[in-house]
Amino acid sequence: MSRYLVKICGMIDPDNVSEIARLHPDYIGFIFAPNSPRHIGRVDVPSVGHTGSAKRVGVFVNSEVSEVMRNHESCRLDAIQLHGSESAEYCRQVKRNLGRTTVIKALSLT
Repeated sequence: MSRYLVKICGMIDPDNVSEIARLHPDYIGFIFAPNSPRHIGRVDVPSVGHTGSAKRVGVFVNSEVSEVMRNHESCRLDAIQLHGSESAEYCRQVKRNLGRTTVIKALSLT
């Protein structure tokens, strides 16, 4: 029997992160899109709260590759989610730069 993976996204409050981590989701997401009301901003993701066994996912929307790489390293992200209109080549470039890090491409069905 297969199981679903669970990602809780948009975390910015340390207390929320700690509470969510106790539920043992697979991923906890941090939004790096400046136009989002849940934008993590200049908050230091590693200090936001302990994510327990959950992997840290950085969610980006049409960001420069250099921005994705910088945040991947400085925030110790385990995965990158691309949520904009990024091309297949852009996704390949990010993956090449990240090596074994998981890259998730969100697709809109509308």
